Amino acid sequence: MNLNEVIDILRDKNNSRELYFCEKNRDSYISVCPEVSEDIFDMLIGFSIDTINKRMEEELIQYNPIGYREGTLEVCNTDYVGNFEEVINSFDPGNIDIKEEEIDKFAFYCINIGSGEKNVKLFRRLTKFKKLSTKGILGIFQGNQLNRIDDKILGVDGDIDLVIYKNEILVLKHISLERIFKVEEQYEKKSKETMDYLRNTGKIKNFDAFEEDCMNDSNIRKILTKMQNENNNLERCFDNFDNIVETIDIFQLPININEEEKSIIYEDKTQIRDILRLARDSYYKSIIQEKPGIDNKI
Repeated sequence: MNLNEVIDILRDKNNSRELYFCEKNRDSYISVCPEVSEDIFDMLIGFSIDTINKRMEEELIQYNPIGYREGTLEVCNTDYVGNFEEVINSFDPGNIDIKEEEIDKFAFYCINIGSGEKNVKLFRRLTKFKKLSTKGILGIFQGNQLNRIDDKILGVDGDIDLVIYKNEILVLKHISLERIFKVEEQYEKKSKETMDYLRNTGKIKNFDAFEEDCMNDSNIRKILTKMQNENNNLERCFDNFDNIVETIDIFQLPININEEEKSIIYEDKTQIRDILRLARDSYYKSIIQEKPGIDNKI
């Protein structure tokens, strides 16, 4: 993502600007678009520019569902989240009716700037609505117009969580991608694809039990999703089975093998991470001192 292009779009006051408050439900998203003064837009966008500028020098890396590494900015494509279009399609600039009983349900807001190729969307989670009275929240609205910003109510503190530009999502707050979008649905789809690759190797005995235990663990589903995004050649991950046996012996892994069939015997959940590390080729021996080690990215 070209952050300089993003900032140029944010600074151009000739671009259209809309603010959407969004409610995230189990089956849908509902958004309202109150009238907003230019002063408030300038304030919110100014905060966003400051936040981006402060992190311009950080390394851009692929989004990792397992965890965040300090000093990095994570990026993923909009199709990674699966329901991106569902969220965007909920944005209706004509829906300005702010209902009192729904205000405390707002989960995030989105500032939409520009159009076409020069369009940037800024997302920010709202976490404080439910802690405050409805009367206090309504105090910032005048009819359907947002007339002032109250940081205690809106949680506006100079931060933004996500920046979307040219089908890419810049993730400034790691947890926000899952909180705003329905990423778990994508994790389930991608992890099932990884399981199909592993099943097709024919090298894991009791595979049905292995698959069930993996798919019932949300953290394991994230690991399987990450494996989909890596160049692991999963179709052939167990081809060099003699090396698998040697690795199990060197690291004294609690895994039994069927020597005749050259397969791993899955017995219980305690083996899952070790088996996935084998599939991901995470065990290694250093070149100089030939010391064994583990790539602990999963």
